[in-house]
Amino acid sequence: MDPIEAQARAIIAAALIVRGAVEVPAMPSSGQRVPDSAGVRLRELTDYIYRLLATDGLHEPEYKGR
Repeated sequence: MDPIEAQARAIIAAALIVRGAVEVPAMPSSGQRVPDSAGVRLRELTDYIYRLLATDGLHEPEYKGR
């Protein structure tokens, strides 16, 4: 991950936390690597939003009505 991508992901994660989309993940204690559900959710949402923004060719969905 290059510095630009890391900064973009940090900004996205901060925005998700500030807007209340996810709760603040717990900080791991010394040497403890237990998965935190809030941390996992934050990572998944951050990855999803980053992929949406980084993907070329984002288009409006075509209307297939009448």
